[in-house]
Parts: sequence; structure tokens; C-alpha cells
Amino acid sequence: MEPKIDIMTIIPHLEDYVIIRKSNRFPDYELFDDLDIVCKDSEKNASIVKRHGSSYFDNGFNFKQTYEKNHLHLDFHYHANKINFRFDFIDTINHFPTVDVKSAFMDKVLERKQKLHIKEIPYFVPAEDHEMMFRLLEYFDYPSKYRHLKYVRERIKNNPQFFDLLREYTNLDILRTQNLLMV
Repeated sequence: MEPKIDIMTIIPHLEDYVIIRKSNRFPDYELFDDLDIVCKDSEKNASIVKRHGSSYFDNGFNFKQTYEKNHLHLDFHYHANKINFRFDFIDTINHFPTVDVKSAFMDKVLERKQKLHIKEIPYFVPAEDHEMMFRLLEYFDYPSKYRHLKYVRERIKNNPQFFDLLREYTNLDILRTQNLLMV
């Protein structure tokens, strides 16, 4: 069985970030999983991961940095195997091809971030309405990821300000979006 990295030895060192669309397994992961991280500076945070993740080199890990669709990917590999785990850094919102999102949204997300803990180790996530927006955008880009639409639908009644957020930061047709979400 392939070993895993302990991502909670790295996460507390990151700067100006939130973890979006985190799985229910977090901080555990399945092989080939990724962690989507919205941040102020992808390069800086990738350097932090490299510095704090280098201790895994003695255990057969290495990493590779790539760029794709305005994302910085930092992939941990175990020996010559496929990706063991990916840190996916996002520092610009223009990666969503189906919806125009104002760049000011990213600043607002980081300004309103929420602090959570796992075994007293802190990490940050977006405010609920911001998480809903990231998931809705992901669904619009990848309709096969129905779980994200379901997530938003389950929370929409407790977050009436969500449509104000969409109005302020996106070019979405609010009436059509309401019809999609209010099922």
C-alpha cells in the first residue's frame, strides 16, 4: 500500500488562503486526490509546501510543479508512481470559463474566511455563501459534478444573501439560477 503525506503538517504554514470544496474525508485523502486552495499568492504558498513537504523526500516522495488553466499544481508523487496528492493553488478567479466573476470576489473570500480546527490545528475555509458560489461555479463548468449543485440546493434556504452575492460578483441570470437552485 502506498503511503500518504500528512497534509495537516503543511496546511498551517500557508498564508492568505482558504480551502474550497473540501471533501468529507479531509484531511485524509484517496490516492490521486487534490486540495483546492484559493490564495493571495500561489507561488509563495507553493514554496511553503515545498519547504515543509521536503521531509517526505526521505520516504520516497518527490514533487512536480505545473501550471494549467491559471492553477498552480504541486503534485506529490511516491517514487515513479502517478500523483499521490495534489495541492491545487488558485489565485485568480478568471479560470471559470462559463461565468464571468469579478476579481474583487477573491478579496472578499479571503477577507471573510472562517477558521476551523482539526486536533487543534487551524485551517481556513470560505464563508458558507462563498463556498456555495465556488461549488455552483464548479457545477456550471463540470455538470457531471452534480454533488456541488446538490450542496448548494441543500443550503440555499439558510443563505438568502446568496443571490445578492451572485448579483454583485457574477454575470449570471439570477432568475434562471434561482429556478435551478430552488427545487
